Amino acid sequence: MSLAWFLAKRFRAHTLQGSSRFIKNAAVTGIALGCCVLIVLLSVLNGFEHALKTRLLASIPHAELFAVESSGLPEVNQSVMLIKQQQGVDHAFAYNKASAMLQRDDQLDALQVLGLPLESNQHPLYEFRTSYHESTISQSRYPLIFLGKQLIARHNFKAGDTVELLLPNPNDRNFRSPQLVRFSLAGELYIGGGADNVIAVVDVSNLQELLGLSHPAQGIQIYYDDPFIAQAMTYQIGYQFPYPVYMSDWTRTHGHLYQDILLVEFIVYLVLSLVIAVACFNIVVTLMMTVKHKQKQIAILKTMGIDRQILVHTFVLSGLQSAVTGILVGCLLGIVLAQNLSDAIQTLQNAIDVSLLSADVYFVDALPVKLVWSDVWFTASIALILALLATYYPAKKAANVIAAEHLH
Repeated sequence: MSLAWFLAKRFRAHTLQGSSRFIKNAAVTGIALGCCVLIVLLSVLNGFEHALKTRLLASIPHAELFAVESSGLPEVNQSVMLIKQQQGVDHAFAYNKASAMLQRDDQLDALQVLGLPLESNQHPLYEFRTSYHESTISQSRYPLIFLGKQLIARHNFKAGDTVELLLPNPNDRNFRSPQLVRFSLAGELYIGGGADNVIAVVDVSNLQELLGLSHPAQGIQIYYDDPFIAQAMTYQIGYQFPYPVYMSDWTRTHGHLYQDILLVEFIVYLVLSLVIAVACFNIVVTLMMTVKHKQKQIAILKTMGIDRQILVHTFVLSGLQSAVTGILVGCLLGIVLAQNLSDAIQTLQNAIDVSLLSADVYFVDALPVKLVWSDVWFTASIALILALLATYYPAKKAANVIAAEHLH
């Protein structure tokens, strides 16, 4: 192998001139560019996936059991305790919900009102809650309510303001005569995405009374240790539940976001692997030109009795030298860009005073980037394998040179 390495360096040092050098540089540049872009894009997708898990999936229930009967769930507190004891369940909470209209002057907005235990801070949604100063709401005349941040900004609400909602009348299921109820604004919720425009949270007992429920709650929200077991676990819990319930999990309501990330990740892998493959094709062209220019030297080496496998290894190593250069440059550049891309985008946004990512749409207000080292190794491995395959055919051609045809 030491002889093959020596010959490979000699051939590279004396062969590449003019167009051959340009093709070799194009191959190195293409491989480096493909590796760099692949690492950066995968880091961005990993960032969105991480944000999905830590922000969106932390703010929405992983599963819901909702009563079929309009009166709510009997013995709901006992059911919550039993569900909490299930393996894989992190939290479970009784809740109520209702569709409502927010009335502010001459404006109306559709809302989903959630009834949750406000006196407890264990609910994951409360991590996204900002309560106003107690002095501003201590004298409130009405029950407390929390609204989404975008909703508060759109209607210019202030701490302690009266919030008027139109809720279904429990005595009229056709919604022909809604009831007007008033709350005092106690704080804001900042989740991101469209949720901040439609969410409101009140105490579970207040919503029970307004909806005229005979039981404390209509349903149970479930949070799992691993959100990706939600579908299987929800069916298991729901089928064993003693009362008829509707079952739902996050994959049905927000699963399209995760599926979109996986689809884009697959397309990125496919497209950029093809880019690297095309760059490796330039290595084939470079090596074929090297074999053509060095046929006399190859013939002399074969006459001197050089082993056929050494010739194959010589040209394989010659091609891999270019590939490894491109892989190292591309991976290092990709790592540097991935680690600084979020700050660079934020600096650009501040400089041009434009928000490239709106939290109203993407549930994040900054470009999330998460570098995963396994992606770097995987990218380098793909490029190295493709380069190795590209060198095999020219190396075989070099080993098959007939010495007698070129010694004249």
